[in-house]
Amino acid sequence: RTYLHESALTTTDYVLMIGSVVLFVVAIALYFGLGVGKFDWLLYS
Repeated sequence: RTYLHESALTTTDYVLMIGSVVLFVVAIALYFGLGVGKFDWLLYS
């Protein structure tokens, strides 16, 4: 494989990756903890 640029990660790259992971974990925690995102009210209304 040929890379056109050196794959050196910058601070911005790390912030984006960590931010995405944190957002994902928070979404999972809200889903299982509070039921956020479940459509029970829509399915069983």
